[in-house]
Amino acid sequence: EGVDMKNDWKLLTLFIGANDLCESCHNHTAQDPSNWIQTMDSLLTTIHQDIPRVFVNLVGMVNVTEVYRVDLSSKYCSWVRSNIDECNCLDHQGQTGRDTLSNNVVQYNQLMEQLAQKWQSRNLDDFYVSFQPFLVHTRLPGTVALSDLDCFHPSAITNEYMAMGLWNSMFLPPALKPTSIDQTLTLRCPTGYIQ
Repeated sequence: EGVDMKNDWKLLTLFIGANDLCESCHNHTAQDPSNWIQTMDSLLTTIHQDIPRVFVNLVGMVNVTEVYRVDLSSKYCSWVRSNIDECNCLDHQGQTGRDTLSNNVVQYNQLMEQLAQKWQSRNLDDFYVSFQPFLVHTRLPGTVALSDLDCFHPSAITNEYMAMGLWNSMFLPPALKPTSIDQTLTLRCPTGYIQ
């Protein structure tokens, strides 16, 4: 109630791709970076056509191999990782799978940034796409960063820092957007418009 879907601006944050990355070492066509980004572009086209006045955040991804590095330091997480098939390329394809995954996350992030720039170059007055890179170079500090349940998904504290990282990034111009977050992160007061 009170929201004018036609005239009010909406904020949409897309933080997707990790599940695709976890299968990307199998040479599946859909997870290939060039095909994956085409799907993202189609998604943005649909959003633009169907929802007026939207600001879209494309959130860059942390290198998922960070999870593997952190999990090695914990007997519990090592056990969980060997018994739960959360990320095939990370857990069951050896170093080759992890290398492919690592290379693909770099490509996904680069392509998302290019996709945002492509949409920005259209100079639309009712739709804007911004790449938020605050996770791209983030190193996980340890198992505290991961869920106790599966040692893969972010923990509550990591979700808190990710929310602060997104908030801070949204109010900075592209050249000043952070590419990592850590436990010293604090919220910034907005001094301008979302970018």
